[in-house]
Amino acid sequence: MSQSRPEPDEPVVYDLVAWSPEQRENANFRLRSLEIPFSWDGPFLTVAPSYEGEVDELVDEIDEHPPALGDLPEDAFASEIVERPFDEVQVGPQWRGQARIAGRWRRLSGNLLDGLIIGTLVSGPARRAGLWWPVFVASAVYLIATTAIWGRTLGKWIVGTRVIDDDTGRNPSWLRSIVRYVVPSLGSLLALAVSPRWVAALLSTLWATIVYAPLLWSPRVQGIHDRAARTVVVLTR
Repeated sequence: MSQSRPEPDEPVVYDLVAWSPEQRENANFRLRSLEIPFSWDGPFLTVAPSYEGEVDELVDEIDEHPPALGDLPEDAFASEIVERPFDEVQVGPQWRGQARIAGRWRRLSGNLLDGLIIGTLVSGPARRAGLWWPVFVASAVYLIATTAIWGRTLGKWIVGTRVIDDDTGRNPSWLRSIVRYVVPSLGSLLALAVSPRWVAALLSTLWATIVYAPLLWSPRVQGIHDRAARTVVVLTR
């Protein structure tokens, strides 16, 4: 067995080309039992650096005492990759191998709930009073502050998603939270300075399409605002 020595926070890769199928299946079963996320690429086993010590001992033990096929438990041939919700994993760059990206429908549901919350508490009363600025102020405070402090709005909490910094795995900074809010809001702000109203509505819709359309094909379900702020939305359950 040989092991590549990674840079800090890089995945640890074990070259197990000499292993038999029984040794590999035994490792699969043991890793799942320990709830250690892992993946195989041919004969190469990859784990997060936070589990290196445990996996070193496990690999050494299997090298010294290879199991026979009849010694393996019945469920040793189950799936090789363990995925756990983000709230259960360590933060840091290694989150990429441990957390699940939130899907498009889950994200849409969270956004609709947030829109309903803002509309009920602020938009309705403000429009009846003939004011528009309370809607922008309330939206900005609600979306920016909850993202920077908790990594999630009330809508995201209800549907089980969370915004994280793509570089650290932690809550986005205040600056990144602001960028994430401002980018999709530019269309609405521009529309305020344009007339007639149908042109303003067209510009606002066009900008929203540009910002959110990449969610449909992005491998990690990121819109322009996610990319600009370097954030990712993951599942918490």
